[in-house]
Amino acid sequence: MSGRILYFTVVGILGLLVAGVTYKLVIRNDGSSTARSDIWEQRGSGKEISPIDETANPDAQKDSEKSAGLGSSIWSDTRLKSISFMNDGPSIKDPITPEIQVELEKLSGLYARGEDEQYLKKLDELISEHPKVKHYVALKGDYHVNSGNLEEAQAAVEKLVAMDPDNHFAASVLAEIQGKRGKYDEAMSTLDKVLEKNPSNVKALYTLLQVTESKGEPDEGMTKIEGLHAKHPDDARITLVYSDVLFVRQDAAKRDQVIENGLNKNPNNSMLLRLGAENAMSKNDLSKAWDMSVRSAENESIPSLKAESFQLAREIAEQMKDADKQKWASAQLDGLKNR
Repeated sequence: MSGRILYFTVVGILGLLVAGVTYKLVIRNDGSSTARSDIWEQRGSGKEISPIDETANPDAQKDSEKSAGLGSSIWSDTRLKSISFMNDGPSIKDPITPEIQVELEKLSGLYARGEDEQYLKKLDELISEHPKVKHYVALKGDYHVNSGNLEEAQAAVEKLVAMDPDNHFAASVLAEIQGKRGKYDEAMSTLDKVLEKNPSNVKALYTLLQVTESKGEPDEGMTKIEGLHAKHPDDARITLVYSDVLFVRQDAAKRDQVIENGLNKNPNNSMLLRLGAENAMSKNDLSKAWDMSVRSAENESIPSLKAESFQLAREIAEQMKDADKQKWASAQLDGLKNR
């Protein structure tokens, strides 16, 4: 699985996490966007650097202060490929003004050309000249995580969290970095604060599971998720994460019941419908899986997640050997791509 970039900036929408890769988007005035991870690939680095264990990059281990990942994680292949599509709100709610956009374009050019020294120099100048602009601080943290400079990354993200204490995504990233540096007590304290304010924040919930696993106490995180589900049984997001805990615990019967209860309480929740479709597919109940995947797409408002539901529907149709359903699902996917 490829690595993922630390942070992203958005305008009025959330960033993206696909297959473990977070794309930091800079939304231009015309509505188009550029993805920093694309630029990273263009630079010929071979692979991105992961700041946390969710990307399972065991070949990239270095010293404790400059490392590419916490190592293999049982959570790498669960819900991580799509959790950041869930609309927890924009990571940085401040608008990107035309002036900021111009500077971001300049920074993008420097980064794409591999002019790291000039890139950092420009960032430091902008942070000094505009100390209240959070986007520049986020970019600095992002750069250092990509480079494996965790001490510098932590300093930048700590500054961002101090500037924006309600930014739960940034706080969860801070916990990731703290955990990666072996500062597990600090990481857990950071996550406790986030989850006290926002117990259904999926980013924080999965970070909790990753940090507790990396410190050798995976059951601690799973037990906390179980407790949160008991306290908030109607919360679809917590239900999603808890279902993955039960999957890891290999408690299929209880997982089935949790998914069924979640759908009874949230019958039109696209996230739980997608989960239900996957679960039905695993049991070869393809008719039920097809119905749920289509309903998931119909109830999904985020285009990228809608595409994920249609992709799942197409896979189910292939297993059903139903050419008409395959054609229909493919047409829906093509329609999304052409928008």
